[in-house]
Amino acid sequence: MMCAPKYKLNNLTAIIDYNKLSLSDATDDVMSLEPLIDKAKAFRWNTFECNGHSVKELVEAFEWAKNTKNEKPNLIIAHTIKGKGVSYLEGKQECHAVSMPLDKVITTLKELNCPQDEIDALVARIKEKK
Repeated sequence: MMCAPKYKLNNLTAIIDYNKLSLSDATDDVMSLEPLIDKAKAFRWNTFECNGHSVKELVEAFEWAKNTKNEKPNLIIAHTIKGKGVSYLEGKQECHAVSMPLDKVITTLKELNCPQDEIDALVARIKEKK
């Protein structure tokens, strides 16, 4: 965070997927990052916050980064929920490194509205490899 502003890397845009979870705990329980935006500004980064689940807001963030012209690097803080859209994973740090049995893979794909023919094709490929 300190090197990019020092060397005026104004062609750099970093994105933080800010879901507030680490591998084992909430980030606040390990080491608080708050207020993250203030810390980034203190290190002389241009900052932009958005909903990381909104394509529209992400496009706006990328446009902002492309059009921001000064000597500072850009930081996009994309607020997200880990496992969003999957009932048994949403907001849980366990989904950082979960291994799923086939039935869970199928359930997950259905919850994410994956077309049934694509699910069937994937299941067939998985069963072929066994």
